[in-house]
Amino acid sequence: MLVGKKVDLSKKAISKAVLKRSLQSPFLLYPTVVGVLSSAAMMFFDFSTIALVGAITGFAGASLGWIYEYFIQENNHIIAFLGEIHESMVTKRNAMLKKLESELNTVDSKEGIRQLELFKKKFDNFQDILQKKFNSTELTFSRYLAIAEQVFLAGLDNLEGVALGLKSVSAMDTETLQKKISKLAEDSSANADLERKTLQSRLDMYESQLQRMHDLLVTNEQALTQIDNVSTQLANIKTTSGRAKVDMDMAMQELQQVAERASDYNLQQ
Repeated sequence: MLVGKKVDLSKKAISKAVLKRSLQSPFLLYPTVVGVLSSAAMMFFDFSTIALVGAITGFAGASLGWIYEYFIQENNHIIAFLGEIHESMVTKRNAMLKKLESELNTVDSKEGIRQLELFKKKFDNFQDILQKKFNSTELTFSRYLAIAEQVFLAGLDNLEGVALGLKSVSAMDTETLQKKISKLAEDSSANADLERKTLQSRLDMYESQLQRMHDLLVTNEQALTQIDNVSTQLANIKTTSGRAKVDMDMAMQELQQVAERASDYNLQQ
């Protein structure tokens, strides 16, 4: 189960969400329906002043509703959209945490357990600083929180990959395999050569899995380092400073790129 599936927080995705919410608003939907029905009445039935007034009023109301929803309420729609993403991520994260700690303990992944604790600690620390710097109703708060949550989930995905990878090779006795391979190398028969190649293939599979686990853990370390970086910058930021805000936005963009790379890497493996 890949809970850290990459979430699109690009401007294009956010604009699309704002458009969708605006079009679904009753302030736009109901007047449009009135305008369409009134126009249809004039086309298919006898023309009437009431129908004309209904069409004009409906489409005028729809235009005002569009301006209100898409432009005036834009930030509120974005905050609501990011809030839904956050709630979804929290649900997935909580479910994953309960399961993942047990899985990592089962395969005795000390490094995985260490990273799991660090992700929890660093995310909580980031969220605490964020709450002190911004109001939860601000767009910046919602956007930064969604990005950090995405990094957290990508890290959990990688740790799940570590747990599953280690479990897949846990039954392999590499020491015995190596001894058999060395012994078979002394036998020049065709059967011995075939068996040696088969055993070597299993050993190569084991080493390949270990390398994959190592790469996932390294990717997570990069994410943890970037979380520290943005947490430090966030703690030092003066919310009234335009330049500091730009620097913080750049740091958060880098953090989002870390999350995307982590998700992409996991999916490619």
